[in-house]
Amino acid sequence: MRNCSAGSYADTLGTEECKPCEAGSYQALSGHVACLPCTEGHFCERGASTPLICAAGTHQSASGQSDCLLCPDGHACKAGAVTPERCVAGSKVSAAKDACKPCAAGEYQDADLQSMCKPCEAGFSCAAGAAQPTPCSKGTFTDATMAVKAECEPCVAGSYQDAAGETACKACPIGSYCTRGSSAFLLCDKGSFRASTGATAQSDCAVCPAGSACPTGATSHTPCGPGTVTSADGEGVCSACEAGKYQSAFGQTACTWCDAGSYCLARSSAPRACSPGEISAAGSSSCTACVAGEFQSSSGQTACEACPMGSYCPAG
Repeated sequence: MRNCSAGSYADTLGTEECKPCEAGSYQALSGHVACLPCTEGHFCERGASTPLICAAGTHQSASGQSDCLLCPDGHACKAGAVTPERCVAGSKVSAAKDACKPCAAGEYQDADLQSMCKPCEAGFSCAAGAAQPTPCSKGTFTDATMAVKAECEPCVAGSYQDAAGETACKACPIGSYCTRGSSAFLLCDKGSFRASTGATAQSDCAVCPAGSACPTGATSHTPCGPGTVTSADGEGVCSACEAGKYQSAFGQTACTWCDAGSYCLARSSAPRACSPGEISAAGSSSCTACVAGEFQSSSGQTACEACPMGSYCPAG
């Protein structure tokens, strides 16, 4: 008497030979009267002594099977798979259909059950495994020349971007400067100016020269008008000439004393002659009336005259 070998069985008395296990079943031990159903994720050929694992790219969800099924589209089946894995957004099926692979950096996939990922569009970035492109934030961009748009690039110094999802940065305008990654331009400080685009720092804004004024964000220096001056570099506003002084020209650094025989109010652009009956010394802000007993019949005079005999002169 001999025992039936593995992969076979004898289920009746007095048999002369053993029967091979049917396809879809197996028997790992000798001397048995029956075979076992092939397990899930495996297949069994006729006479099998052990289940064979389903190859990568195939699956088997039922027991007692003699072959494996191809993995359906949009799914992955690793070796020995019982149930296909559904590839979700942000991934794709591998070429061997044995795994769902995350989309590479610079790619995305917004749908399930896909075999390819999409390239990230300009103005967006896509990290590895992205299901949707991410718009570049303010101060950053991506463009069509970038082969892999995994991250958005910051705007270079001298440029800025004030909107999201953009493909380029804007040149920093005149009167301002932009540091690296700027989402807005910064105005040149009061007392400085910038006449060209692309400044990268406050140091690129020129100092306003004496005789001129530069408000915040100035694109050029503005000469001070008559009646005003700046005495030093780097001024934001022109100062009015004080009373008793004047300035008749543009772009000057100092005011001039008012001439004798005239007067100058604050911010004067020219002396004003004293009227008849009045006089003044140099640097006067007003004229003085002649005292009683004196007179002055002309304008713009510096002294009064004694009243002649045979007449009288009240004050002024």
